[in-house]
Amino acid sequence: MGVVKDAKIARKCAKKLLAKLGREPTQAEIAKAVEKKKAKKGKAAPDAAAHGDATPTAAAPPPASASGAAYLAEHAVACTRDGAPAAAVEPVVAFAGAAALFGGDVAARLGAAFAAPTPVQAVAWPAACGGGDVVALAKTGSGKTLAYLLPAFRAAAAAPAGSLAVVVLAPTRELAIQIGADAAAWGGRMETVVVYGGADRRGQQRELRAKRPSCVVATPGRLKDFVDDRSLDLAAVACVVLDEADRMLDMGFEPQLAAIVDAMDGGADVERQTLFFSATWPAGVRKLASKYARGAAGPPLVVSIGGALGDGDGSGLRANAAIGQSFFKLDDSEKDEQLAKLIDGMADSDRMICFTNTKRRVDYLAKSLWADGFGASAIHGGRSQAEREEALRKFKTNEWPLMFATDVAARGLDLPDVSVVVNFDMPRDVEQYVHRIGRTGRAGKSGRSVTFWNPAYDTECAGALAKIARDAGQPVPDWLDAVAAKGKAGKNWAV
Repeated sequence: MGVVKDAKIARKCAKKLLAKLGREPTQAEIAKAVEKKKAKKGKAAPDAAAHGDATPTAAAPPPASASGAAYLAEHAVACTRDGAPAAAVEPVVAFAGAAALFGGDVAARLGAAFAAPTPVQAVAWPAACGGGDVVALAKTGSGKTLAYLLPAFRAAAAAPAGSLAVVVLAPTRELAIQIGADAAAWGGRMETVVVYGGADRRGQQRELRAKRPSCVVATPGRLKDFVDDRSLDLAAVACVVLDEADRMLDMGFEPQLAAIVDAMDGGADVERQTLFFSATWPAGVRKLASKYARGAAGPPLVVSIGGALGDGDGSGLRANAAIGQSFFKLDDSEKDEQLAKLIDGMADSDRMICFTNTKRRVDYLAKSLWADGFGASAIHGGRSQAEREEALRKFKTNEWPLMFATDVAARGLDLPDVSVVVNFDMPRDVEQYVHRIGRTGRAGKSGRSVTFWNPAYDTECAGALAKIARDAGQPVPDWLDAVAAKGKAGKNWAV
């Protein structure tokens, strides 16, 4: 029996013992209950054919070889467990190595589509295929979606045939739709359904009942709705993924997450693996991981790519060094003119995302540029789903090369080949600044960010902006350094 299945049984036994004893059970009591349950109930072999061509076997990933260790050092990969250094895993540095994990057909498709695994894929694949819970921390645009989807599909072979085997949770409907498209493309015979708020609930419910999917990609609130009305049974889920776990926490989804995990814990004796994927590792996400990803196998393996752990606790954010950062000191009356200059200097093939903090300003700027003859779209929470999808589609095809958006577009969305990111308004905190500018410089390409800094109300962020730029090897204007030396960082801009 795999380590993950033991963890599943142990969680259930611990829950029952707590209710029975009225206190936290000891490890010896849990172990005794697990052995009793395993002896009482025989296990049927999983139907791998229902979910893919690779039959998973939970086993610890092999330790890194000398060449593997050199790869990990080159890409600043760190492995920790419960805050202490953990043994590094052997990375999958070529798609030939993926064949043993996911089958030859998948490896061949990967090789035809991409040059090589990204660092997060190279490390997360063997770590997750070992069967334990994994937290992977990496910058945006690093290939995280396939880094968790392929191991999740592999783990699905442990679920009973015809059951819901994989659940992927995402904070926004745009990200959920994007993940769903990738899941459909790479899931083989697995049926995938995407559900999210702001859309026809009855239509989604009919689709769930008609397709009986093996994989559901969902926003937390809508998934909880379907669990509550019994449209979905999570009892046999073999793998649950939290993508952008930090953002889900920021958006207040923890109660829904708790209810969803509780629904999974109350079901059949099926292995369940938990995968956290995030760009940051703040205290709230660490607490979330320790709560939901700590089973009989112990705390999750935390894999940090490219220095994502910052100074060691996940609080030190770092910007992508491939992004050039520039700053303009402007009051609000000067911003429109500077934006016009930037747009006039764009090449025909360039694409720009301009972030503001209000829906009204997004709409104003998009309408103004449209009136001037530019293809411009607006993305914010007040737009209908159809309008948002059209805006994303037109931007991706470069039919509308300018996108004005609130922070709904700052994370998670796959927007390739963005040339310039403009912070028309300063974001609310340092974390959001890093995520906004991370819309460019993706997939190994370079990019440019431009930030409009208002001396009337942006002084508290000067120190963070200067440090992030300098740490990424970017020049810092003298005036920004001077303000940083005098000013005091606000709570949301501490670095």
